[in-house]
Amino acid sequence: MWWSQLLSTLTMRRLSPWRSFTQPVYQLEGLSFFEARQRVKRIRKNKSGGALLMTSAFSFAEMGLSLALFSLVFWFAPRGMTPDFSQVIAGDATTFFAITFPVSYALAILLIEPFYVAAGFAMYLNRRADLEAWDIEQEFRRAFGA
Repeated sequence: MWWSQLLSTLTMRRLSPWRSFTQPVYQLEGLSFFEARQRVKRIRKNKSGGALLMTSAFSFAEMGLSLALFSLVFWFAPRGMTPDFSQVIAGDATTFFAITFPVSYALAILLIEPFYVAAGFAMYLNRRADLEAWDIEQEFRRAFGA
């Protein structure tokens, strides 16, 4: 996985709203590019809405947490040294503020991203169990005439 699909993982798939839901297909199933694309279509069929909503929810959670962490600078500033928020918005911020927001975003990702990946992987496992259990059910119906 590391080298065979690294370029597409870092470019096209990075922007996919179903990334955590479909990435296990590329990483774990070891399929060729065409087979993986077909498998992803089958995995996403009628289930991409939930994955899209999950990605949106985690995106909003990351944004909210990063803004909350950034606001700690304003909350814990000593009296009289509270930064002027209009300077931050206007872009006249000092280096401290230019570093504070990216650091707060990185911390938010560090806290939220494992849950995002776990939720997407759980959705993938659930969908895969649905697909394969359906196949097994069909085989039992065919074998036993039920």
